[in-house]
Amino acid sequence: MLTNVDRFVDQLDTLVFVLEQDTEARIEDLREILAGAIIATLVVIIVALFILRRSLLKPLGGLLAATRAIARGDYSARVEHVGYDELGRVGATFNLMAGEISRQYQTLEQRVAEKTAELQRSNRSLELLYHAIARLYQTPTEPAVYEATLRDIDHVAGLQGSFACIEPRQEGPATVIASTLGPCVERVARGADACSECRAVSAAGVVVRGEQKLLRFPLRDREHHYGMLRLALPAGEALEDWQRQLVEALSRHIGMALGAARRSEQERLLALQEERSVIARELHDSLAQALSYMKIQMSLLQRALADPARLAEADTILADLRTGVNDAYRQLRELLVSFRLELSGDLGALLRTAVAEYRERGGVDIALEIRLSDCSLTPNQEVHVLQIVREALSNMLRHAMARHARVALACDEGGRVTITVEDDGVGIDDGPVDGRDHHGLSIMRERARSLGGEIEITRRGEGGTRISVNFQAVHTLPALAVDAFAEEGSR
Repeated sequence: MLTNVDRFVDQLDTLVFVLEQDTEARIEDLREILAGAIIATLVVIIVALFILRRSLLKPLGGLLAATRAIARGDYSARVEHVGYDELGRVGATFNLMAGEISRQYQTLEQRVAEKTAELQRSNRSLELLYHAIARLYQTPTEPAVYEATLRDIDHVAGLQGSFACIEPRQEGPATVIASTLGPCVERVARGADACSECRAVSAAGVVVRGEQKLLRFPLRDREHHYGMLRLALPAGEALEDWQRQLVEALSRHIGMALGAARRSEQERLLALQEERSVIARELHDSLAQALSYMKIQMSLLQRALADPARLAEADTILADLRTGVNDAYRQLRELLVSFRLELSGDLGALLRTAVAEYRERGGVDIALEIRLSDCSLTPNQEVHVLQIVREALSNMLRHAMARHARVALACDEGGRVTITVEDDGVGIDDGPVDGRDHHGLSIMRERARSLGGEIEITRRGEGGTRISVNFQAVHTLPALAVDAFAEEGSR
């Protein structure tokens, strides 16, 4: 049994050893399996992270970067990840949105640039219109003004040249008043018939001659047609709308300036004729009557000298004749002073000068009151007012024997002007005052009629004479201001 025990123990040891070897082998296999599983897990994790980064993080990062770029104003930024998955669709939609924003921004920039260019053109046009209108209305009769206006038109509209011609008042060829083309080509080719179509141009038109396109615009105002403005363009070019509007506006203002020049010329002629009529009336009412009186005295003197019995009467006639000559000489000097009167200042200053002159000449205390307020008188009215006051003061010094006098010039709210000259002298007779010594009253009546007013010559209750002239002023300053404001508002 002991022998069997020992053998059994050895067998047990062998069994245990075998079991230990098998267990260790199994443990080693398990270790290898665990290591492979860990490695496989790490690989799967790494692959998953790579796929996640490529499929999610990178597209999101690109989308975020593009968003930030657009926020900075870079509208060319785009997303690279586009496709059929969710992020690809988001990227494609973002690219469409960015492209639309970019197009809208470019369109907006283009519109801003166009508006800026349009505003700049408008500013240049307004500046040109302002300077051209200022020149035309300040000196509408100067040819240099029209030439400067044409040069401005050529510069702004990009023309090859232009000229303006006006039709004559009688039969004959038209007259070129300004040109930037040099010598008139038609005048060289056709002589006196050049620019004959100036008469026929009543509306804007286009004529093509050779390599040039000629644009014609009428020069007219509301009443008359004066001539033509002709512009030269290359045959393949045309004026833009704003250029055409500018040229049409300038042609209208040139026409109005020509009309103003003609009206000014007519007013000067009328003023000259009126002044000549006044001079003729004054000579007729003063020197002509004095000379007629002296002519009669000469006839009486001739008869007296022919009869020896009337020699004593001749001395009396000679004395009257000498007095008449002295009166005629005095009247001539007064007329020369009136005709040489210089209107170099305003009406108030001229009236103060006249009052001071007659105050010093006659030693009479003359008070002057001017209350024109808002009334505005034309130069022609100022001349008549001044001459009426001077004539009244002259008559006062010659006939009234006054010590005090008053000259007043006032205007009421309706624009009615009143001239009052009164004194404390001997007063005027109640009968007719058209005699030889009262020709100044007739002259004042003529001037009052020229003003469209009335004159009253009355005796003052407290003694002396009062001369009162009433007439309507052309405009009052508030009315002009309201009209100007209304016109500016309508524009």
